[in-house]
Amino acid sequence: MLCQATPIFTAVELQFNAAIYKDADFSEDMQDNETGESPPSLTVRHNFQHDLESIFWILAWLVFTHIPGQNCANVTAELFHNKRPGFLLIRLNVLTHHYVCAEWLQTLRPDLPPVLAKGLLTMRNILYQRYLKRGRSIGDTSTYSPIYDKFRKVLRTIATSVPRGRVRLVRPAPPQVGVKSGYLPRTDE
Repeated sequence: MLCQATPIFTAVELQFNAAIYKDADFSEDMQDNETGESPPSLTVRHNFQHDLESIFWILAWLVFTHIPGQNCANVTAELFHNKRPGFLLIRLNVLTHHYVCAEWLQTLRPDLPPVLAKGLLTMRNILYQRYLKRGRSIGDTSTYSPIYDKFRKVLRTIATSVPRGRVRLVRPAPPQVGVKSGYLPRTDE
C-alpha cells in the first residue's frame, strides 16, 4: 500500500503496511521497507484508530513546532522531517516505547503546563495498548469506542487545564534555504 497522505501525520501501520500487534515481526517488516525491499505480506487496512493516531501526530507537531521559545530542533528534525533516514523507525519507537516518547517530551519548555506532555504521553499509551489488544479484529467497530472515549477525555483535560492564552501557538520560521528538511520553503504571499 502506497501512502498518499501527509507522512508526518499518517499512522505508522499504514506507512509500513504492517500491524503493530505483531510486535516481534514488525521491526523486521519495517527494516525491509526502509531498505526498499519488497513490502511485508500482511496488508493493513485503514481503520478508525489510524485517524486517532493522526490526531496524536498533529497535536505533537503543534506542541513541538508551534510553541515559541523551545529547544526542540532535534525532536522536530527526527519526528517531522519525513525525508530523514530512519524517519519511520523513529516514529515507530515513539509510538511503541513509553520511555522514548517520554524522553522526547522532556525537551518541551519546562514552564509549559505539564498536562500537554502528560496528555501526549497518555494518548501514545492508549494507541499502543489498543493496537496490541485489538489484534486482527479491526472490522469490529465496537473495539474503537473505548479509544475514542479515552482520547476525548484526554483532549478535554488538556483544553480545560491550560488557561486561555497560557500557551501561544505561532508559525515556525521557514527552513533556511538549502536545508534538506523535507519541506519546501514557505512563502507568505
